[in-house]
Amino acid sequence: MPPQPPIAIPFYDKWAHFATYTLLGLSYLNAATQGGKRTSRIRIFYGYIATILYGLSDEFHQSFVPGRNSEWADVLADAMGASFALVIYFRWNRRKR
Repeated sequence: MPPQPPIAIPFYDKWAHFATYTLLGLSYLNAATQGGKRTSRIRIFYGYIATILYGLSDEFHQSFVPGRNSEWADVLADAMGASFALVIYFRWNRRKR
């Protein structure tokens, strides 16, 4: 990969992880809760866990790529993004009722 220009936003990569996993979490939650008038909490839980597990597997695979490294802080940012997706999901559904 060519060198990236420095970005002046502090913790830019963590914000990118957070935003990406918020969108991924919303996508998983949307997929997990389709097909029924009542959404069970277990389906919501599965969507949330799937998002976090994807983040863990992504960091694990990055540890094998030359020039890349994996960080627990990235996993934490991913999990925080997934958690924020839950907040958005519940607020959106509360508004729809």
